[in-house]
Amino acid sequence: MVAFCVIGFSQGQFDVRFNLNTLDCDGEQLLLDIDVRASDTASTFTIAEQNYRFSFNRAAIFANSTDIDNEGALSNFILDNGVLTALYSPHNLEGSLDTIVSYNIELAGGDGVPATLEWINVGTLAFTVADIDECLDLTWHNRSLFPPTFVSTFEDGARLPVNEGAYINDLTFSCFSDICAAALPVELTSFDAVNAEDCTIELTWKTATETNNAYFKIEKSIDGINYETIGKVEGKGNSNTQAVYTFTDRSPSLDNYYRLTQVDISGTATLGSKLIIRSTCFDDDAVNTIEVFPNPVSNRGSVKFYNTNFDDTELELNISDALGRNVHTEILPVNEGANIVHFNTEKLIPGTYFVQLKGNNWLSTSEKIVKID
Repeated sequence: MVAFCVIGFSQGQFDVRFNLNTLDCDGEQLLLDIDVRASDTASTFTIAEQNYRFSFNRAAIFANSTDIDNEGALSNFILDNGVLTALYSPHNLEGSLDTIVSYNIELAGGDGVPATLEWINVGTLAFTVADIDECLDLTWHNRSLFPPTFVSTFEDGARLPVNEGAYINDLTFSCFSDICAAALPVELTSFDAVNAEDCTIELTWKTATETNNAYFKIEKSIDGINYETIGKVEGKGNSNTQAVYTFTDRSPSLDNYYRLTQVDISGTATLGSKLIIRSTCFDDDAVNTIEVFPNPVSNRGSVKFYNTNFDDTELELNISDALGRNVHTEILPVNEGANIVHFNTEKLIPGTYFVQLKGNNWLSTSEKIVKID
């Protein structure tokens, strides 16, 4: 990590937590999510450099076995003078030693991503389990355990540390055996996806029984490796009869990988099922790749694309939120050949959105943007 000489602290305040991603009790691998958020509405800030440090029990996990499975929401890009530039440098584990993990993220351009009251997935770490009968004993490093967990921000052009908030150490289970020996909370009987006529993809899944089921988390990937959450559907709690659930992805790509995760009332997550489906709204003559900039965006965004596949004189620009809900639509003129069109984001609240263009007989790829104040 880069060392800073700073005086004082930001008015912001951050919380961090561990969140169980996947525990393979047979293969003895643990995937653990690291999440961050602002502590309250008065503590929101923009996330710059970060260093998440914690310790674990050597008897439960092999020392020095930690790897980064995938980077989370803090791996965005911005367009700087026509060049696509990383907002954050590649995440690294430099400084990790034995049973102490140091997860580092450095700012590469811009001011960073806004921290709100919603949890932001920093990334997912992979560990090799040493003893399935042991307990993790995860412990965040605060300022009493040097070096501590560190999150910084920009204020008036200066980079300042953000104040510590809550360090959430519990994974809702104390030992591996607690979850490996427990009965599955949900009996999933099917998980399917179909193309709908309006160029959306309808996901459907059924359960036979449910025990303490809080909700389902729907995750999506375009490469089958890096997933992000696109929706949440409330569960039935406790049920002994068949339940049917649906979710609509309104921003499909050409190939769509979906992952269904069940979360019980204590917060424990269990990976349920995966599937892949190709959208029928794309073909070799209709796929149009778009470039959205700037990203993050404040009041006005732009879309650059090359128009060769249709004769439209205007197109429809749609912006949907992370849950797939359409939040903004504009009708924009389009010319043959190279185009740059502009759209208004002034009324959008800060957060993650997806931009897509639609003509009479074509649909562009869906591109993610981050809205900031």
